[in-house]
Amino acid sequence: MKTHGYFKQLIGIFLVIFGWNTGLKAQFTAGEGGALPAFPTFTAPANTFPGFVIKSSGRLNNVFIPGTYPELDMECLNSMALETDSLILQSDAGGSWQDTRVRATPSWSSMSYEPTQSCNYRLRAKGGKLDGYTSNVQYGLYCSVNSHYSNTSMDESMFITGIMAPWIGRGISTTFEFKSLTDNSVLPNSALSYQWYRINPLTFEATAIPGATTTDYITTIDDAGYKLAILATGDQQTIGGFYQFISTWDNTVPNKGFITNATVTGFTLNLYNTVPELKKEELQLEGDAGQLEITAVRKGGNDAIYHVDVALANNVTYYLRNTNFFWRICQEMVFGEPGSQHSHLMEAISFSLLQTHEPAVTDDAEVQLVVDTETRSIRYTANQLIHGLTIFDCAGKRMIQHNDSKKSGNVSIANLAEGIYIVKLRTEKGSVTRKIKM
Repeated sequence: MKTHGYFKQLIGIFLVIFGWNTGLKAQFTAGEGGALPAFPTFTAPANTFPGFVIKSSGRLNNVFIPGTYPELDMECLNSMALETDSLILQSDAGGSWQDTRVRATPSWSSMSYEPTQSCNYRLRAKGGKLDGYTSNVQYGLYCSVNSHYSNTSMDESMFITGIMAPWIGRGISTTFEFKSLTDNSVLPNSALSYQWYRINPLTFEATAIPGATTTDYITTIDDAGYKLAILATGDQQTIGGFYQFISTWDNTVPNKGFITNATVTGFTLNLYNTVPELKKEELQLEGDAGQLEITAVRKGGNDAIYHVDVALANNVTYYLRNTNFFWRICQEMVFGEPGSQHSHLMEAISFSLLQTHEPAVTDDAEVQLVVDTETRSIRYTANQLIHGLTIFDCAGKRMIQHNDSKKSGNVSIANLAEGIYIVKLRTEKGSVTRKIKM
């Protein structure tokens, strides 16, 4: 069972909620963690795009006539983002790249193809800004054994090693099951061999990881910046073809941080590890009204201190992230009661002008929040002015923004689907966060 969605929701909740027996771990001296290791440089080849994957090679039973036929299952992981009119599958079966009859629109995410031999495949973009661009190359193994995968899974939960994705040190566990098309019996996994690969995110070039030849894997510092894949290949006698998993999670090194000197003109970012540089294009800052434009980033006293120029407002909680392939800004959150506490690294840093070491929170008793399921609205009352109400989903995405300075009011939630949401109210003294269920 895949658990990506659950833990993305969990991270989103922790980033928005700072009550419920949680708190920020004490600060450190900027740079005390030393320098991050040197990372490789990723470069995208000209006129290409990544993301093309052949997930599996096997055979299937014919529907109307006896016998079986070979099949390759394919997908393009980033097809929705491609600025092109259509995608054409190409093969080099004849010694040069030739178009097949398979075509798809960018909204396509998966497809199947009946090969006649083992060869390389790629996608060619037709029309739009990417006209003529080609994808990474994947090898399609022709399967001649009457077998097909029947059940596969990839578990990336924090329970494997205690470390949550995307941080280095997390674990990945996979299972594979193949069946015979002759009698539907489960075939022995001893007929499978396994190999883990590092996938360059810009080229999708795969590099085998030495010694990583079992169904489970624990990420290391060498995996930073790469995607990870496992290829389960049959012996081509008992089990034919292969099945390939590519993890959708990034693999990054955590770099803890905290904010100081927050004013209406900017703030100072303090990092645990030093980094050679930090560009404004790498930072993303979001507030109640959406993403803010950062005008400049200036290095401070050392390579772990950076002054960020941006226009901020009072009584707003901000969330700072970075988009580096190899390392991510995070904050360490402590959960539980004294004596049984545990901590997790949460991507992004939250701060406000009221208090830069912890989010400002008022006494919940000062604010009452009632969900009216009949009118599908939220009614709030307080003994002080409520300057704004924001509703987030469990992934931390802002769904509703209501700005008004009243002690009571109603906010329509008619457009929200059923589920759990986080409501944050900004008061004169700080903020109150509540969880509601629709």
